[in-house]
Amino acid sequence: TMCKDVKGNIWVGGYNLVVFNTQTSQYTAPKHFMALDCSSIFCKGNDIWLASNSKGIYCIDKNTMKIKTHYTSQSKSAVKLPSDRIKYIYIDKQGHLWIATFENGFYSLDLRSKKLQRYDETQGLTNYQVASIVEDERGNLWMATGNGLFRYHPSTCSFVRFGRDEHIASVFTYGAGTIANGEIYMGSTQGLLMFKPKDINLKQSFKSVSLTS
Repeated sequence: TMCKDVKGNIWVGGYNLVVFNTQTSQYTAPKHFMALDCSSIFCKGNDIWLASNSKGIYCIDKNTMKIKTHYTSQSKSAVKLPSDRIKYIYIDKQGHLWIATFENGFYSLDLRSKKLQRYDETQGLTNYQVASIVEDERGNLWMATGNGLFRYHPSTCSFVRFGRDEHIASVFTYGAGTIANGEIYMGSTQGLLMFKPKDINLKQSFKSVSLTS
């Protein structure tokens, strides 16, 4: 997994963390992040958010390489994660950190209030194995999962699922999502899915019901 920060440096996460300086073409491997076992990276301004397969979530300063925040299931701070095994993270424009765990569900963390919210079938999310998230121009979040594509509407806190009925793949690959010129691209096990969110019409028409008995 990798991301590019505001200075153009490329952060590459694997078993160790490596930073590639695009101006000098040199690599840096911070010793205190050896054996991090990184599963997901997200760049937000001067902050680099890192998720680990076994050590929770880190927020580090890209300039000093020092840890600003470390969330785990054993945290003594206001935020205690449901699991240290994190598969994927994403931060939306409203300042919510979205967290997909391996076996303990899917959550959002308000980075201002520190409120942790779980999402499941109650809101319409029938698969919490979220592989990638893309935010469209209207603020809706498109979540590719292990069983379908979901659209999350922030104002209603609800999900709508798209799958085989819409003739798209059901299984998506991790970290393979982006948006460009108003069009979303997501990788799946059956190829690349491309669509414009503004063209998706969720209105459904139903025939009138006639009760005969």
